[in-house]
Amino acid sequence: MPNNPNFADNLKPVTSSDEAKERGRNGGIKSGQARKARKQARECMEIILKSKVTREEHIKILSGMGIKEKDRQNIMLLMASLFYKGVSTGDGNTVKAILEISGDLDNGQQETQAPQINITVSAATAEDIENE
Repeated sequence: MPNNPNFADNLKPVTSSDEAKERGRNGGIKSGQARKARKQARECMEIILKSKVTREEHIKILSGMGIKEKDRQNIMLLMASLFYKGVSTGDGNTVKAILEISGDLDNGQQETQAPQINITVSAATAEDIENE
């Protein structure tokens, strides 16, 4: 999505079916390039998250939580840091993220909302005034 809010002003109408085909082809090529870049980034992140934790202070954190050596991967360190943030701050969004990741809260589950109260106000009648 372009950064310019008036991007529609820059659009030029298609003048022929050949031009429409060419624009569609170019859009498809760009879309494929973007998908390939996202896939590559996702694969890189998977490698990083599956890598073993090597920094001594991180190893101490995970071992202090009782995490076995074979399970000390960066994904575990990331989850531990999220957990500690939720515990230390009590931030609702962090707690919600933890519950969603653990499966204790569905992503589609609606948050509990306060009941809605509708009040209709109308002018006082002569009877209302007499009863006061």
